[in-house]
Amino acid sequence: MNRRVVIQTCNICKDKDRRAKGYTATGQVWKNESKAPSFWCCDQCYPLAFRKPNPKRGRGRTRRVRIPTREQWFKSVRDSWDSRRHCFRCQITHVALDLKNKKSPVYPTLEHAYTRKGAVRFLVVASAINDMKSDLTLSEFRKAIPLVCKCLKRNPHAKHVKGLEKVLKKLKQWRR
Repeated sequence: MNRRVVIQTCNICKDKDRRAKGYTATGQVWKNESKAPSFWCCDQCYPLAFRKPNPKRGRGRTRRVRIPTREQWFKSVRDSWDSRRHCFRCQITHVALDLKNKKSPVYPTLEHAYTRKGAVRFLVVASAINDMKSDLTLSEFRKAIPLVCKCLKRNPHAKHVKGLEKVLKKLKQWRR
């Protein structure tokens, strides 16, 4: 039986060089050829695109927060993709995210950002940036914050981004 090979572009990174697979809305690999898949995703983007955010927050995981819909999450993941460097970046500081090591300070997490009108906006953010208030020593905080401020610009200088990546990777109080 001849199977038709379908080559599609990834819906996240839009990279035409990597072969994208079809997925259903739940993240299962598309197998039924009679129905079109709801999403195309390459192997690099899949781990972040189909991650399920946890609605429980806080140290004891007792506080519940709103989580994004699948479409909102895909938009946030798509917005965090850096097509020039071919990697995902923190949407606050622009540091490169590490998708493989869950204990890394630059592992991607979900951040809730509220607009001036009170609407919720979801961002993909480095874990250390998300947890910075409670997980830094005073000296680490003093080193990191000026670099974070310089990285908040629309187009931060590469040396500031690299400097912040080095500070984040040397954290002493990192609790993961």
